[in-house]
Amino acid sequence: MLLFLGLCFLIFSADRASGATFELRIVRSLGKIEEVLYKATTSPMKTFRISYTHSLDKCPVVEIFRIEKDATITLIEEIYGWFGAGLEFNPKTGFTDMKDHMVHIKDIERNMQLIPIRVGWICGFQLEYENEVVPLTALARPGELLMINILRKANK
Repeated sequence: MLLFLGLCFLIFSADRASGATFELRIVRSLGKIEEVLYKATTSPMKTFRISYTHSLDKCPVVEIFRIEKDATITLIEEIYGWFGAGLEFNPKTGFTDMKDHMVHIKDIERNMQLIPIRVGWICGFQLEYENEVVPLTALARPGELLMINILRKANK
């Protein structure tokens, strides 16, 4: 037990010693100017969700993302009510599971620098992080392009 606690302390100390903090952000680019519309302190291995209604098939969709140590974002799971245009189907990586009357595509592991989202009239995009739900229509008008990214900042 002491070995386990010591190992946990070393891992925690190494992460703190790196001197970095992370922010989950929603931004809008105005030419060369970046306007931060939302930010929350976060850390690697935490997850957040983007939920919306599929614009064509009108099924509920939830995408689950993991924050990585290099400040990238990895799509780890997609959940939806029924198959629709553009949704994962028979993925090359991961597997499909059916539960809760929903299709779960798990272990996708698709890594990206940012998530571009055009705020929709129909979709009702919302970011869900910890106990917060942020409707994107509360931040921008339908049709506007927003970016979700992770900012890694060095501590002083």
